[in-house]
Amino acid sequence: MAEMGPVRKIDDLGRVVIPKKFRKTFNWPIGMEVEISAADGKVIVAKHSTACVFCGKPTRVQIGEQHICPACAAKY
Repeated sequence: MAEMGPVRKIDDLGRVVIPKKFRKTFNWPIGMEVEISAADGKVIVAKHSTACVFCGKPTRVQIGEQHICPACAAKY
């Protein structure tokens, strides 16, 4: 089981601060986009990825919830 971190309160706007310790550990700079999801009753915060699901190259092309670069889209 994961180690418990600091306790944070949800503010009036529904925000929670991610502690500096974690931002430094994961090299998350100020302004970085994150994805928020839920599984098994837990909230998951992860670095937002715009990489092609086939080749891993950065892309802004999105089909459904998947990012696919133009070269791979042409192949498939």
